Amino acid sequence: MRQARETQLRRLRRLHELTVELSAAIDPEAVARCLARAASDGLRASACGVYIARGALLELVDARVSAAGRVPQQLPVRDAAASLAADVALLELRDGDQLLGAVALSPAPEPGSELDLVVRNAADVGALALRRALLWERTKEQARLDSLTGLPAHRAFHERLEELLVHGSAPLSLALLDIDDFKQINDRYGHPVGDDALRAVADTLRSGTRGDDEAFRIGGEEFAVVMPATEAASALRAATRLCERVRAIAAPVKLMISVGVAEAGVHGTTRDELIAAADAALYKAKRAGKDRAVLADRPASDAGAIGATRSGPRGVPERHRLAVIEGGASDRTAGGSDEHRAAGDRDEAEAPAIPSRRPHPPADRLRLAQAQGSERTAEEALGPQLAALVGALYRRDPASETHTRLTLRLVREIARQAELDAHTTLLAERAARVQALGKLAWPPEMLRSQRPLDRSGYELVRVHTLAGEALLRGIGAIELARIVRSHHERFDGCGYPDGLRADSIPLAARLLHLAEAIAAMSLDRPYRRALTPAQVAEELAREGGGQFDPDLVDAALSIPGAPFANLSS
Repeated sequence: MRQARETQLRRLRRLHELTVELSAAIDPEAVARCLARAASDGLRASACGVYIARGALLELVDARVSAAGRVPQQLPVRDAAASLAADVALLELRDGDQLLGAVALSPAPEPGSELDLVVRNAADVGALALRRALLWERTKEQARLDSLTGLPAHRAFHERLEELLVHGSAPLSLALLDIDDFKQINDRYGHPVGDDALRAVADTLRSGTRGDDEAFRIGGEEFAVVMPATEAASALRAATRLCERVRAIAAPVKLMISVGVAEAGVHGTTRDELIAAADAALYKAKRAGKDRAVLADRPASDAGAIGATRSGPRGVPERHRLAVIEGGASDRTAGGSDEHRAAGDRDEAEAPAIPSRRPHPPADRLRLAQAQGSERTAEEALGPQLAALVGALYRRDPASETHTRLTLRLVREIARQAELDAHTTLLAERAARVQALGKLAWPPEMLRSQRPLDRSGYELVRVHTLAGEALLRGIGAIELARIVRSHHERFDGCGYPDGLRADSIPLAARLLHLAEAIAAMSLDRPYRRALTPAQVAEELAREGGGQFDPDLVDAALSIPGAPFANLSS
């Protein structure tokens, strides 16, 4: 009996060690390496090969062999065991009826033996890890490609631009494009016509750019063209030709674009600096009358070296709003330059801007900078995974992007007005970017619904905080997961999922809950119009101490320049 218990403990210990190692494996190749290493080191296998199913074949990903030819490079999915030697066992890695991969092992363990049990349990654990890794691989691939236009998407754009800046040869230019008056097209003719317009512009970019140029759809009605081996003057001429080609598109509505152009090394040296310069030029094109291309201004002489990072009034480096999650870069600060704020509507397609007046106290400004520095390593580590998840959400539910942008701005302004500490502010900002991830668990028809939710739909909505928490915990974002779980708790204890009350709700979650509610009230829904600023103010005043933290409500209602501020009695 004692020997049997010890044997079982050894088996469980082996499985635990393998499970811990597999939990850190994100991609399929890493899972294969873990399984192969466990077989060769832990089971003393003389030959081991780990395969992943690709179409009709099992392709070898990792092999540990002491004799050549024991594990072939490929196996047919049908009857794969017949292609192996008699002393090689084949363990299938399955997700229900779907074959995900297989492990070939020699010598084959004796059926029913202790080793056989260990191997089969390990295969079960490996199948779960491989399923998760393949799902992550598909999510990454989806995040790289825009499903509507077929162009590479936001994440692919940032990766390619960074690659060319680091490894490419000069010169290199960037053009950011925005369809003029696109919101009016959607409002007047409907979203199907808007989608046709996006596809038409994408097709024009494909056919109208030169062989080495690369076009991307980076969000909403925004596109980018990366131009290797191109100086700014040539890039501006190419962008002007694109304006002409878009103007000539035969479509039910007249299409035009505005373009901002910048050259690496002249207008910026890093990815974010180059994007910010092209974006500023795009705003100039909008203000100058649209339907044109504009070259970025050279950095001012008092800004330091060419491409020096600009700072907002809080002393925090100003970032372009496209770099929301990529590699840990943050949104452009709400308190950015007046030039950016003045043109912040982009044809009213963006969320309403909220002017910034009140900076953090000097001591807190230093703590905010220190907190951002200390968070950067964790943010960079999570960046690609969060970017893939958020990109998948925005493709399924484009309205979430506008809602998130406005929520993020409101988080910043309320936190500033309430003089919250730097850590809480930064945590709420990060949570604002990912608070809607739980919607990935909703069925597509629910996201596309044009009617208010019924009872069953509302019950599904109530679990989206738990789904978001699970996604974030799965990639190691533990503190963010806690805030996302709690961001629909009510101050009076009537919220969900845990019924927390008052100060038992994390302050960052209370802040996010208020900001998200204001954003929801301030934006149109398919089944209702946005509330007026006076109605928003009335709702906030009524729910202070009920749904919302009363101190945060007071801060929100005193934000200078906010349309709903100072309207409550």
